[in-house]
Amino acid sequence: MKKIVFLFVIILVAVIYACNKKDLITNSKSETELIKDAYNYFITDVNPVVESNTRPNKIALWGAAKVYQLEVGPVVVVPVFVIKAKYITMNDGNHVSATELTYLYVYKDEKNKKHAEVVTKIPAPNYIMGQVPFLGATKIEDWKGNLLSAYLNDGNKSQPATFTTLYRPPRTETTGPAQTCTVTDWYDCHTTDDGATWYCNYLQTTSVCVDNTPPSGGGGGGGSVGAPPPVSVTQLYQIKQIRDSLKNPCFKKALKNLRGQIFDSRYSAILYEFYGNKSNSDLSFSEAPLAGNDCAVTTGYASGIYGTGRTVLNTNQLKNASQEFITATLMHETLHAYMLGHPPDPTVADKNGRDHNQMVKDYINIIADALSEIFPNLLWEDALALAWGGLDETDTYINMAKADKDKIESINIFYKSGVNGTTNCN
Repeated sequence: MKKIVFLFVIILVAVIYACNKKDLITNSKSETELIKDAYNYFITDVNPVVESNTRPNKIALWGAAKVYQLEVGPVVVVPVFVIKAKYITMNDGNHVSATELTYLYVYKDEKNKKHAEVVTKIPAPNYIMGQVPFLGATKIEDWKGNLLSAYLNDGNKSQPATFTTLYRPPRTETTGPAQTCTVTDWYDCHTTDDGATWYCNYLQTTSVCVDNTPPSGGGGGGGSVGAPPPVSVTQLYQIKQIRDSLKNPCFKKALKNLRGQIFDSRYSAILYEFYGNKSNSDLSFSEAPLAGNDCAVTTGYASGIYGTGRTVLNTNQLKNASQEFITATLMHETLHAYMLGHPPDPTVADKNGRDHNQMVKDYINIIADALSEIFPNLLWEDALALAWGGLDETDTYINMAKADKDKIESINIFYKSGVNGTTNCN
């Protein structure tokens, strides 16, 4: 019970988007050590990177972690990127992504035991973002999604709340002359009076489509939910311009897929968390028969709030590569472009090593998930292995078990040679 009380103190004091700067730990060395310790605990005991064999539904953005000094002690607070982010409605008709409201808290309790808990704040309809106190519901889960506790705060008092996921009866929609879909609207609902009154926020709409055969009907739901509002994505468009000078049809197809699905949304939101308004960039992609074994070479520089990146793909190394391998290479090089324009640590002389270590820390799951989004049939372990491509000189990779390194190397060879993966570039 005491653990819940401590966590509730954290919730009341550390409203993420309303923290005072004085709450931040100002000793940079101390903050760095605390974040490193929390990160090591997370990847060792909470969510081991190498052992993960299933696609995650959320990713902790450790590159944007901060430390707050609260009553319970120092708390490491990490923004969480929610895969296929749910959208919580606001009273003005706008939507706010769950990614903007979800954070990982890592802290020690009074017995020196570490905890990693995911806190999601769901604003009340009359809440104005940034105001204090927070109005709405706070949901606390472990990393696997198990609910630990929940509270409802009306500005004067807080009380325990019960959460559940509800859905409206599925409906049938015809999307074409030979296709019908079963469409379901999902809601995240909470109550404080044993179900007498429900407060619901629209999450998402899912569809299951079949050709020629009408789908079967579905069951009902519960709670007092209204018609769902349209979902609109908050656009954090940080890639100012992409210049495509590619000639190879396989290269062009890979970049086209990224521009349509990843660069315009996912990377944009994540880069905003790390760099804020400084993450605007101008990227260019070209190709040439380069010497050496590098699959690509990227140069970059900064000018004010803008960064410029120039990536040249090596036609000698990528002439037989699959779409999956080329796409992973493009994402890897794009991160180099961003980090050269907006360096994580400008004092480090080895820029390539610095950037690779940053990728290991923050981007392995992000690249793997993006690959899974573009290539739905790609195995998650293959997506992870491709995300590790080019990072074999980092300490984390070197310290892996030999069996894990052998698997990563083999998967990359197969996809680079076109033995595995998609080779149709039409």
